[in-house]
Amino acid sequence: MEDTSLLRAVEQSLGIYGTAPTAYLSALARVPSFQISDLDAAVAGRRLIRARTMRYSVYTQTPQMLAVTVAATRTLATKMNAFRQRLEADYPRLAPAVEEALAAGPLPATEIRKLVDPDKAMGDLFSVLLGAMGAGCRIGRATNL
Repeated sequence: MEDTSLLRAVEQSLGIYGTAPTAYLSALARVPSFQISDLDAAVAGRRLIRARTMRYSVYTQTPQMLAVTVAATRTLATKMNAFRQRLEADYPRLAPAVEEALAAGPLPATEIRKLVDPDKAMGDLFSVLLGAMGAGCRIGRATNL
């Protein structure tokens, strides 16, 4: 399949939901010749970006669309609800530590945690940290799994 078919379909759909298996099923519904590796390759090559935008959910979109979706959804995506407010005081210290951990390239969340919170002292707040950073476009997801 041509990479442009998938990119065009994602763009015409204003993005597709970004988690597995929905991302793959959405792509297949729009591009008859779609293969799972097509989406993985487009995300790995940054021709498609996975970011928390609409309703604090991960969407797959073209880089050109990212600025538009972030601008349209930033207020809701970055709002500190009661659950996320527990992180608010530590966010300015922790977010740069995550960025430093990712300086050499993408890592799974488990590896980021080993570098930033090796004793797991943050508990469930670690996933909140990564989610808040994603909503603020400070990090993105490199794979669909």
